Amino acid sequence: MNGQTTVRELLEYWLEIVMRDELRKTSYAAYRGYVRNHIVPDVGEYRLTEIMPETVQTLTKTLKAKSLASKTVRSIMVVLRSALDVAADYGYIQSNPCRKVKLPKIVGVEVKTFGLDEQRRIERVALESDDNRCIGVLIGFYAGLRIGEICALRFSDIDFENSRLTVGKSMKRVLNYADGEMKTSVVEEEPKTAKSKRTIPIPKRLCALIQKRLAESNGEYVISMRSGKRVEPRTFQFVYERLLKAASVPYCKFHTCRHQFVSNAIALGGDIKSISEMCGHSGIGITLSVYAHSMPGQKEKLMEKMNEMFLETAASATVFS
Repeated sequence: MNGQTTVRELLEYWLEIVMRDELRKTSYAAYRGYVRNHIVPDVGEYRLTEIMPETVQTLTKTLKAKSLASKTVRSIMVVLRSALDVAADYGYIQSNPCRKVKLPKIVGVEVKTFGLDEQRRIERVALESDDNRCIGVLIGFYAGLRIGEICALRFSDIDFENSRLTVGKSMKRVLNYADGEMKTSVVEEEPKTAKSKRTIPIPKRLCALIQKRLAESNGEYVISMRSGKRVEPRTFQFVYERLLKAASVPYCKFHTCRHQFVSNAIALGGDIKSISEMCGHSGIGITLSVYAHSMPGQKEKLMEKMNEMFLETAASATVFS
């Protein structure tokens, strides 16, 4: 490679030689998708020496025009920037043009949750269903697990004696690129961040339901087919959608169950640090930025408690007599 190498060739080298062994399969598939669908079509045939800051800035504008979320645009640009960092380190270009580009700000999206009545209807249908996979929705509501974490959950991950659950794997269907063909396969990997790998307490009633499920199961997964075969997220998504329909609840993506867990935990007075750790967030900043809308009355409740504390002292003072 040299300065006349194309961006497409550089990206291919970066993906296969530099990053392939460093990335989880799911991350590799995501990066490959960014390259194939968003970077190469616009700047893939540019020579490295032809890539200027204005070229990259125009690319960001093009990506935004596709109605991609700001977070997605930034993720795509991270891939391009990282590859061009390699080109700069190797001396093919003097500096990385991505370093001088202004990226779109990430705009917070209001988190949608179910109404309490809707949650209750979903729970009743799940509990009365003869489809044992419905317990996965209850795990979402009462443990806050992601859909991939629920699908990868094994009975061996449950401490029935102490009502605790360990998240050690996540399941996902990913694209595989081999011999010029794209195929998909289901993979189980450790969670993306260290905080996502966690052991958390769960409600005793939920633990009892999982234990009942164990007695009826002939497989190792908490949610499985009747044969004991694992259930991948895409299949479980269909189960979830049928459950919503049976409960007469408008469709919301499955991640809403996780949002519901956090919102309910906040409403019940849970502290943000504990909630953040149970969700596997990398830090409380993420929890606060996503779920701050769930806390509008917390300041007032805090002042009411402060007022009660103050009144205890004031009751024995003469100033209020």
